[in-house]
Amino acid sequence: MINALFTIRQDPTTIGALVQRANRILIKFTENADNGTTLIHLAQKHITDKTIGDRPAEDQKLLQTLESLRGDKKISEAQAEAFLCTPADTLELQSFQAVVLLAALEHHKRFGKPERPLRAMMVFRLLYEDRTKSQKRLRAIEVDKYLAVAWHSVEEIVSRIDLIFEELSDDSLSYAHQRLMPVRRILRDLIAESLENLRTSSSSSGEAVIDAYKLAAGHEKPTGSLRTGDTNQAIESYGDFGSYPDVASAAEPDQLHGDDVAETEDAPAYIELSAQPILSDTTQDPSERRADNQTSGVFLATQFERSAPASLRRSHVLSAVHAKTVAGSIERREKRLICLTNRLSKYETEILISELKSRMQQCDASYMLYLALATGRKPAKLLQARPVAAYRDFQEVGSGYFLGTQEIYWLYRQALPAHRLPKSHRSLLDQQQTPVVLPVPCSAEVMRRLPETDSQELELQAEVLLKKINKANSTNLSIGKIADHLANFLHHQGVDDVLIALITGNPDIQEAGLYYTQYDSVSIYKAYQRYREKELRAETQDPIESKVALGGSQLVVTENAVTGIFDHLQKNVQALQGQGWDKVHYGYVMYVLHLLNFTTGHRPVRDPFDDIEHIDLISKKIFISDKESRLTTSSARTLVLPDIAVTQIGLYIEHLEKLHVQMQSLSPEFAQQVSSVLNGKSPLFFLIDRGSAIDDIRMAQLSPKSVVHFWSGVLDLPPNWHRHFLRTYLSQQKMVSGESIDTWMGHAKPGQEGLTRYSGMSIKSLETIALKIEQLCIKLKIIPLTSQGRSDG
Repeated sequence: MINALFTIRQDPTTIGALVQRANRILIKFTENADNGTTLIHLAQKHITDKTIGDRPAEDQKLLQTLESLRGDKKISEAQAEAFLCTPADTLELQSFQAVVLLAALEHHKRFGKPERPLRAMMVFRLLYEDRTKSQKRLRAIEVDKYLAVAWHSVEEIVSRIDLIFEELSDDSLSYAHQRLMPVRRILRDLIAESLENLRTSSSSSGEAVIDAYKLAAGHEKPTGSLRTGDTNQAIESYGDFGSYPDVASAAEPDQLHGDDVAETEDAPAYIELSAQPILSDTTQDPSERRADNQTSGVFLATQFERSAPASLRRSHVLSAVHAKTVAGSIERREKRLICLTNRLSKYETEILISELKSRMQQCDASYMLYLALATGRKPAKLLQARPVAAYRDFQEVGSGYFLGTQEIYWLYRQALPAHRLPKSHRSLLDQQQTPVVLPVPCSAEVMRRLPETDSQELELQAEVLLKKINKANSTNLSIGKIADHLANFLHHQGVDDVLIALITGNPDIQEAGLYYTQYDSVSIYKAYQRYREKELRAETQDPIESKVALGGSQLVVTENAVTGIFDHLQKNVQALQGQGWDKVHYGYVMYVLHLLNFTTGHRPVRDPFDDIEHIDLISKKIFISDKESRLTTSSARTLVLPDIAVTQIGLYIEHLEKLHVQMQSLSPEFAQQVSSVLNGKSPLFFLIDRGSAIDDIRMAQLSPKSVVHFWSGVLDLPPNWHRHFLRTYLSQQKMVSGESIDTWMGHAKPGQEGLTRYSGMSIKSLETIALKIEQLCIKLKIIPLTSQGRSDG
């Protein structure tokens, strides 16, 4: 069944639509009498339902699913789903899609390994999408010419692919290899009835086997760029704690990802290569953890325009200058400076609204441009929204809308891990899934459902309209500038980037923060209210704060639960007294670790907080490097410690000093290891392994799995629950800006880091956060604790 190749959790409606699309593709293949009898019989075996449902509804659902995957940057994790959402529009492509699907299903049935079938599905989707890209369109069409309307056997398909390789040359041949070789590989496996050319790489030095990740263009971002993804590893993101598979070996720290960013009116073209960590920890949701770690390094590969002289294109010096120019352009774009020319001016905004309102009733392009201005989405993205009759009918992720009397209500829900817990633990979490609601002002005579038209055709009409407006009013309007205006306005108003990402439906603005924030409907409404009143010139009623609803992160624990967690930790330390010094140390380390995690937002990693040299108890500052890759400045930050954390660290140091003295006679070797911890030469936190001999005592590494083991059978929460709680709590506090929260959490994007050269943020912002957390700890009865389990003072 096709379900076996699905790699992320979908709702039942989406799964039904995907399965139905797979059946349709195979049924149409069997109805073509020109196809080979063997292939037809094979296809019939994989058809699970021959009934035909409502095709328009199915097509609309799959289109929404594809754009949701693309918008949430999950295409690389859901290649089978994206393949089925891709609508082949020619007989040749329809036949080839059926062949790829049939081969993928049979391959997985025989060998039980999803990597190669998923890669074959991916390249078909890319072949289809390449026809809409200016740089690859001709090569994709050239390959299409060799495809047949019908296929007689697997051997014939392989022969046809080999013929394509023989006929093409140079760049066209390289392109054909990229798009067809994965399909040929699974077909060859079926012919040979075995997996051919298995690739592994290992050495005596202990290098990890690296067959799971390869560089492959796959994931189209909403901004128009192409992201490569790790498609060979089938990752199931269940959202349930403890069910995440091993993604890769810890011996392979990074994988290469590429973003092919297209030329726009806002930025030059370039390829962005990023070294992203292969996650070694399996105690958290993979997509959530990957977003939280972000990239550990970014490199830009630029290319001159083809019209540039050859001498210019060959010059390494001028290429470096060009790359520096592009990097500067990217940094300016990230800062959203108000003085940039690719931002709408007040004059342009007034002219645009006036011109659009005069045309909206008769002109669909004008209507869609107004909605782009009002919602921060390009027309192509607007068309992906599903119309619903009422608010309660919108239950899926992605975008939707319904018509009111004087407003269009735009709905958006971000795809996030479900974090389903056992029934006995569900009361610990405050899980609500209220969507973002934007009341877009629109007069009754103009208001109507979105046009059912091709997105490319609509954008062409919009561009023609904007040219007329620009010529008549001496403006420089563009679709990109119009769609970006809402995000730019909110950024200049100091709105948290997470709220901006939710309001505009663009996760790229602050992807990591989206996973860790539980938003409230009132904050969303107030942020959009400013835009309605100042830019759209629409009267707005104040929100009813008593009717606040929540959405976003599904891992925000209640305050009572936090109090209960620390109460359990404290009682555990007290209960271990008299049961052995090693058990006391184990319980005390867990208490101190949880308290410091809660007061600093430290990520769950191996050897947390590094060594004692990273902490300054006099100035109350700590240097934190807590990402999977700790080799770059983007993985580290300096924070101000709350007083409770300073006191607790001092008590832990006293515990280590006593342990050092105690071990002098019992195990001098272990005492020396404790001394190295106190001298800052070994990790601050460690566990203890004891052998059969009385002096056989060794230090063991503290890791997220150690924390999971500690709570096993007691509390089934992922070890990063505190980061969800803290980011949500800080976002609700006055005098705490979104910039300071991103800096504190380690979520600041390149060009927006706090306390850097161009940042307006000062250490005072981090002192404010430390004070807020100190007050929170007092409220939740979290106290510094000695190793004897007594309160300090």
